[in-house]
Amino acid sequence: MTFSDAAQEHAALAQGAALVDWSHTGVATITGDERKDFLSGLITNQIKRVTPECAIYAGLLTPQGRYLWDFIIAEQQMDENPRLLLLTEPGIQNLIGRLSMYLLRAKAKVSDASTTLGSLIVTGPQAPQVLTRLYADIDFANQEPGTTVAPEAGVLVLKDPRHAAFGWRLVAEQAQLPNLWERLQAAQATPVGFHAWESYRVAQALPRGGNDLEADITLPLEAGFLEMQGVDFTKGCYVGQETTARTHHRGTLKKRLFQVRWQEAASPKLGDIISVGEDKEAGHLTSISPAGGEALAIIRVSDWESGKPLMLGQTPLQVTKPAWASWA
Repeated sequence: MTFSDAAQEHAALAQGAALVDWSHTGVATITGDERKDFLSGLITNQIKRVTPECAIYAGLLTPQGRYLWDFIIAEQQMDENPRLLLLTEPGIQNLIGRLSMYLLRAKAKVSDASTTLGSLIVTGPQAPQVLTRLYADIDFANQEPGTTVAPEAGVLVLKDPRHAAFGWRLVAEQAQLPNLWERLQAAQATPVGFHAWESYRVAQALPRGGNDLEADITLPLEAGFLEMQGVDFTKGCYVGQETTARTHHRGTLKKRLFQVRWQEAASPKLGDIISVGEDKEAGHLTSISPAGGEALAIIRVSDWESGKPLMLGQTPLQVTKPAWASWA
């Protein structure tokens, strides 16, 4: 796989169509007659919305409502046996183990498919045109988040259900990905490396599991789970539901995900503390742009609203709400 220079990569993300290799991430499959019933009482979103034409974003929480895993859930028709795909971060064995704990007698099977299935991402303003060049009989423009199509055998194409800036995901057998990559490149998608993608993600304030959502620590609504379409407040009970519903309806969340920028030379690390006033801890960094000068952070809202300078060590920060944030 060949890549462009940094300037071309950033231009593709901002103005064209960028092609990102996402084959390193985790994929789980859930099969069996009770695959949806099994998940229904575990995840934050409404599994009944998942069809071969619609994917959702959801999470698995602790009983105390803290984040454990997040994933996109799609349904794939496999002859007479449909299966659910959980598209998530690397290191999926912990998720497989956690889900298996809840299986009991359910007629469902959870499997790790990370070595057999993989993904490519196509994003940027021209992504729909690239996909339509590849699959001329499908109009990819103006589709709703979560829209899923199966344009050829073994390939699933879905519009990321979280936010338009995440683009489209192509899911296929690992053996099919090199050919898909070449065809997408021929359709005028520009290959983009992980550093350019990560800089773009931070610039768009797009939260990522394992970074901005920290296992056993983050309340998912702190890191944009509502705005990323990851929770349904009408679906009924699930693990961690009470805390999630209470903090939302009572407006008691104390921390939120922010964008932070700085002008001075600095070399921050993930987890570095953001302080306010007399070195009072206000939050910490959760993602850092490889391009420098920009990061995401979980920060106490009252400290941001206080008007007092927010500092990263001796470096002053400019702190802003993400453009997608719906909270007041």
